[in-house]
Amino acid sequence: MSEFTAVREYLQTFISQMNQDELEYEGNNDPEAGKPVWHLGNIAYRERLLVRTYSASLQTEHVLDDFFSPRQKNEVFFRYPEKKTVELYVSQTRKHTLEVTKVLDSQLSTAQKDMYLDLFQTIINHEYHQIKFIRNAYLKLGKIEPFLG
Repeated sequence: MSEFTAVREYLQTFISQMNQDELEYEGNNDPEAGKPVWHLGNIAYRERLLVRTYSASLQTEHVLDDFFSPRQKNEVFFRYPEKKTVELYVSQTRKHTLEVTKVLDSQLSTAQKDMYLDLFQTIINHEYHQIKFIRNAYLKLGKIEPFLG
């Protein structure tokens, strides 16, 4: 679970310093990029979809799910919820995921645990994938220096 925590801390290094306008930044030339706020919300959206397999309480859709589904990524005139609302969506989803993890740890066989560990690796990989777009916007906004290795 340390990697699960590390990816969220990495995400927070960028999000904590971005305001609403920066989260809605559209300066990326990459058509896959979308707005940073979409990538932030999509982290929770995807996590909710993946964890639904194990959690009956996630079977119903969250009111914000529609904002962050793949079909909304490049909506130019679309106004996303405020930063604090999206951050709450992301943090509540992660809190729920961690609660599900505790329950599953005590109930699953070794084979089932391997399957759900793969699920969490998928969540981690997706979060890192979305962070690259947020980090790119952060870079284009001049909030960090480019890496010159």
